[in-house]
Amino acid sequence: MDRKPNLLQRLRTMKGWKGVISVLRIAEALDVLLVVLLIFANTVSRYVFKTSFVWIEEILTICALWMYFIGAVLGAEEESHIKGDLVSSSIRRPGVKKWFLAAVALVTAVSATFFAVWAVQYCATQLKLHMLTAYLKLPKITSQFAIGFGMVGMAFYWIYHFLRYLTAKPFEDKGAHDGKDGDEKEAEG
Repeated sequence: MDRKPNLLQRLRTMKGWKGVISVLRIAEALDVLLVVLLIFANTVSRYVFKTSFVWIEEILTICALWMYFIGAVLGAEEESHIKGDLVSSSIRRPGVKKWFLAAVALVTAVSATFFAVWAVQYCATQLKLHMLTAYLKLPKITSQFAIGFGMVGMAFYWIYHFLRYLTAKPFEDKGAHDGKDGDEKEAEG
């Protein structure tokens, strides 16, 4: 039996794919650090110096939305979203499990694509309105673009996972739900 990974499985090991994921992880880490620092600064200013920096709330909104949606894209890439997985864990036949996981990925991909189209339309509308934040007068699209980015990223990765499940051989689906192909699991074990 040939256990050579197909093109879709090899994509995850390519430098470009790993590079994008690394950039997203670094952006997420920096964003989380910035949020923590801003909340700390706002807390100290409010309770120690009895003053408040109004502008921090606007920056926090922007950072929080980017943090949530970059995290959502990373979760979609590694299939680590919270899910109820009672059915697929009870399926013992590899062929049946493969098709079940492909169907779940298809429903998720279709849903994510629907919301991605909606999010892109929303961003396009907001861009035309040229709305600004109340205090710093920053373009509101800086936070709203995170929604479009996140939804498009999630749709991309769920379409990828659907195609990966669809083209996987039944024995390869053992580790697909945790973002690892059968060959990667064997290398670990």
